[in-house]
Amino acid sequence: MESSALHTGVINGIQMEWADTATTAEERAAGRPAVLFLHGWPESWYSWRFQLAAVKAAGYRGIAPSMRGYGGTEAPEEYASYNAYTLAADALGLLHRLGIEVGLGLALAGLGSGFRVSNPNPNPKPKPKPNPKPNPNPNPNPSAWPSWATTTAPTSAGSCACCTRASSPRTSR
Repeated sequence: MESSALHTGVINGIQMEWADTATTAEERAAGRPAVLFLHGWPESWYSWRFQLAAVKAAGYRGIAPSMRGYGGTEAPEEYASYNAYTLAADALGLLHRLGIEVGLGLALAGLGSGFRVSNPNPNPKPKPKPNPKPNPNPNPNPSAWPSWATTTAPTSAGSCACCTRASSPRTSR
């Protein structure tokens, strides 16, 4: 038995291809929670084939489109057609066409640019919080520093021990 069926249709003004685990009218009407899989570069819906089978076996509906410009989905020539908002509109248009309500019954999974579409405002690096306690010793006394921190550099080549050893002639024994 097939775990998903491949479909095509016009979504957001382009011809789009997607895989759907709801292969019968009864499964489409069942209203099961859905998982929308969004791939990254240079992949297609096919990169999610194992996950589609797993979510179907778990009782969910899995949908994996080939994103704009990949696989069997149309590739507009305009560079501006590939921004995160247009790609998100493609995904939203697909959900609307399939009658899937955006809300608590929908999960998003994305990799690469698919992650950017599924989470358009990620904050992987939170801003550091200011330290409420000031440094108690911002300019410590140099006499408390370790000796290596206060050693001055040699003023001319050959004046330090390592240069003197390297440049001294060898003597035979």
